[in-house]
Amino acid sequence: MDSITVSVNDAFDRFERRLLDMQVGDRMRPADAAQDTGLAPELCLRVLAGLEKAGLMQRRDEDCFVRRRLDLGAAGAPGR
Repeated sequence: MDSITVSVNDAFDRFERRLLDMQVGDRMRPADAAQDTGLAPELCLRVLAGLEKAGLMQRRDEDCFVRRRLDLGAAGAPGR
């Protein structure tokens, strides 16, 4: 395995750990996530925007996302 692949995998692992450690109400900026993980800010923004679409994050402004509680009772949720 080449060092670039290992580096990218390590960066994604760091990003995943940051996301999993978040509690409801915690904030994350793509630029801060990029600095902490080594990933590109644009990639961090795309991941956070995807989590927003999934209902796990809420965008507060152009560059700040807040962890929200996952509403499993919403329409379209599994089991409904």
